Amino acid sequence: MENFKTLVEEMKLYFNVTSLEMVAEKLGLKKSTAIGWRQRKRISSHAILKFNQLKYKQNNYINSVDKNLQQTEKINNKDTILIPFYKNYYLSSDFINDNNIIKQTIPFNKNELNNMFNLQEFLKMGIITMIGNSMEPTIKEGEMVVFQKDDSSIEGGIYIVEYQKEILIKRLKKRPLCLISDNKEYPIIDIKKSKELKIIGRIIGAYKIDYKKL
Repeated sequence: MENFKTLVEEMKLYFNVTSLEMVAEKLGLKKSTAIGWRQRKRISSHAILKFNQLKYKQNNYINSVDKNLQQTEKINNKDTILIPFYKNYYLSSDFINDNNIIKQTIPFNKNELNNMFNLQEFLKMGIITMIGNSMEPTIKEGEMVVFQKDDSSIEGGIYIVEYQKEILIKRLKKRPLCLISDNKEYPIIDIKKSKELKIIGRIIGAYKIDYKKL
């Protein structure tokens, strides 16, 4: 309840409006959508993601997610999990670290996550926004990328990695050790020293939210 009230006040303040119906309208939704939010005492996940995209689209850096990924173990109730949405994150073929990490947790229904990505465990997860075309057609620019720190290093898997002080999303090849973009216009990155490569998380899926006002 308290989280719902806090989020509503934050949204109203950001859009400079006085009602939840006006917030829904600002997000490109019907005003009547706010009725369901108010009855359930919960803003829908896709509306929160849209709000975060609008609010933080100018922010563009992140340097480490290990500590924040632990926060996904905090559960609102038996059916809900809080997933960090990384707002200081600029994602392209290559981008630079920054010391300022701004994060907001987004509530997700476990059944929805399971249906979307066939997940059985819901620990150490995070969400970022894809910017750039280095992983097209697999991951397209603007899609929401969901990742999980599971300590794996699967051959051919797609990972968020840190290499030579840069954060990258690439496909992992072990022999020889290198990072590959699905967009063939990008060169293969050969890893000279394995200890210089840090795996932050494995990409488990991506989705895009489109809004159309009717």
